[in-house]
Amino acid sequence: MMEHLFVENKTPYDERRLIGIAKRQNNSKRPFLIVNRMQGKHVPVDPAEALAYFRQLGRLAAESCGRGERVLVVGFAETATAVGAAVAAEVAGSVYCHTTRERMGGRKPAVEFLEEHSHATDHALHVDGLYDFDRIILVDDEITTGRTVSNFIRALDERGLIKPSVKFTVAALILGADAKILPDGERISLACLTRVDSSRITAPDISPIPACVSDAEAPEAERICVTGLPDPRWGVVLEDYLRACSRFAAEAAQKLDMEGDNILVLGTEEFMYPSMYLGRALRARGKNTLCHATTRSPIEPFREGDYPIRSQWPLPSLYDSSRQTYLYNLMRYDAVVIATDSPRNDWAERRICGALRAFGNTRICIARWSS
Repeated sequence: MMEHLFVENKTPYDERRLIGIAKRQNNSKRPFLIVNRMQGKHVPVDPAEALAYFRQLGRLAAESCGRGERVLVVGFAETATAVGAAVAAEVAGSVYCHTTRERMGGRKPAVEFLEEHSHATDHALHVDGLYDFDRIILVDDEITTGRTVSNFIRALDERGLIKPSVKFTVAALILGADAKILPDGERISLACLTRVDSSRITAPDISPIPACVSDAEAPEAERICVTGLPDPRWGVVLEDYLRACSRFAAEAAQKLDMEGDNILVLGTEEFMYPSMYLGRALRARGKNTLCHATTRSPIEPFREGDYPIRSQWPLPSLYDSSRQTYLYNLMRYDAVVIATDSPRNDWAERRICGALRAFGNTRICIARWSS
């Protein structure tokens, strides 16, 4: 990866420990991807350490909030859903939601906007009552140009969904030093942990290795379903969401009789925060647990040097079998827990279990979060 990208860094992690630069597949708008090794999306990570890292950003964002403000925290799907929830956990009394690219029962969203450089450009927000909030905290994992944030604020303004006096805090784990989101008087504040010189980032010149392919449909995995839990896509009072995450983690951990010490909790696409809660609960039981998640983002794999994406498994999405999703950096574990809020999808579940088994993971469980 390129050296000396950091302009400012408030984390305990140095450049090599925190980020890697990968090459996107078939994306001419932005051919590179900043892979945050601590985020728990593409690279397996200690969930307790990742959550502590996210909450550091939350403390910075909370400093911008005025006393008595009614605050909505919005995590941008899909990679910032866990980051957004962890930020909300630092803002007492906040409401949390995240944007989504999933169809929500045919219900029209409150607002739609674009992430122009992404592999999947459409975002939707389904929270009602936006006019009631005094501050909206927008949370993304990485902001390079600021266009996504600008598109979102513009969409809210143009549709008259927010009051003119509303204030914004833009919070990011990584912010490009030349991002065109600047503090705007008292209306927009910035909070970030690391600034990078994004003008120096280019897609790595690599010869990608082939994706891993497995057409095997493994036998059905053990299933655990925790019901009566809220969907944060609709918006949820933060304290209620944290209680739900704790219940999901406690019930799943209690029911899982996990043999061996090395456990992977694999979240699915937008479902990341509760999977990290579960991973942390298993760590508290003495298991060496790591977390990461499947993603819609297609990235070229390569196995040399410190390139961050070492393997790629294309798989059908558990949310929509016609959509392709990806699993990166798969390793062998004593047991794997697939944590998801998807509807039951036997065929797609057998495919992801087949990929896991092809890599030597023979003990697989599915823990489902259900409303």
